[in-house]
Amino acid sequence: MKNSFALFIFTSAFFVSPIKAQFSGYEENVSSGLGAGLYSEGVGLRNALANSSGNPALLAYNKSSLVSFGLLANQQKQSNLAYQFNGSAYYQWNASMGFGVRARPMYSRSFPTEEKLQAYQGQVFLSYALNDSIFLSFGIGPSLASRVGGISSYSLSAYASVGIVYDKFTFGISLESPGSFRMDSFLGSERLRERLPERVSLGVQYDLNEYVFLYSELRRVIWERAYFRLNGIEEKPDYPSLTMFTGSFGLGWKYSSSSQILFGLANNTRATQSSGLQKMYGASIGYATELFPDAFGKGIFFNCFFQQNQIRGSEPPIEVERTLGLQLVYVLPSVQSLDNDMSK
Repeated sequence: MKNSFALFIFTSAFFVSPIKAQFSGYEENVSSGLGAGLYSEGVGLRNALANSSGNPALLAYNKSSLVSFGLLANQQKQSNLAYQFNGSAYYQWNASMGFGVRARPMYSRSFPTEEKLQAYQGQVFLSYALNDSIFLSFGIGPSLASRVGGISSYSLSAYASVGIVYDKFTFGISLESPGSFRMDSFLGSERLRERLPERVSLGVQYDLNEYVFLYSELRRVIWERAYFRLNGIEEKPDYPSLTMFTGSFGLGWKYSSSSQILFGLANNTRATQSSGLQKMYGASIGYATELFPDAFGKGIFFNCFFQQNQIRGSEPPIEVERTLGLQLVYVLPSVQSLDNDMSK
């Protein structure tokens, strides 16, 4: 009886609501505490703490093996917290190549909870140094989506990224595909097919000096390739192309040899039921430091960040949402450092 009532409500909304209703509330998720402190994915950040999530190609530049684990918590008004997890491991095989695994959320819809969506991906990846300035990476692996009405079968997710390091500049570009999902028993007996949008990110870091850097990132969500198909009836978003671009700008201040503070401002969008992609202006602050090197030894880092998706007040129908993230990263000595130690 409960499933029948849920099905009635869902299908009624499907047929009487605008096409955009099926995609409302979707948000891109972040996994790196360092990148999120700049309100970005971090695809152009040189720091190894951001690379496994932001741009694994630059892990081949840093040449350090690492393991990371993170937790995100989102909240709107008095709603219950929505949690997300992420993790990664990377091994630098030699001076030019390494490989790893990562698991992280790609898209979600946390509020209202009766329409909740979670899309996770897990990937194995390879990072390679083409030369001293250009670095490549690609990864592939399973992805999975869950809704209140069911859990999808596994799909295939993939990404490819490039990193370029030149003097004080670091450039990064990443193309990500979360996959297509199938639920054959959605809300009990319905057939649901859903494709989440790919996204392209371009990031640039510029080091003003050894203490301060600027960072900017441009993102394009490819909504044209997304669809929502219930029992063979397909709906696709028709957002204007220019509204699919978002961007952010941030600043990092390294005030000690192992600690830094991050600030970010972003122009984001959120899909709504009635007005397409609605612009939001958000802000973030982040902090990264090495944890007790005298007690635990060098290489254990802690990152945290706080984001608010709107800083100019809430414009209906989007509520103010706040996100708190924590991340632990253990960085092993780089291959170059080990080579130097062996040569002594």
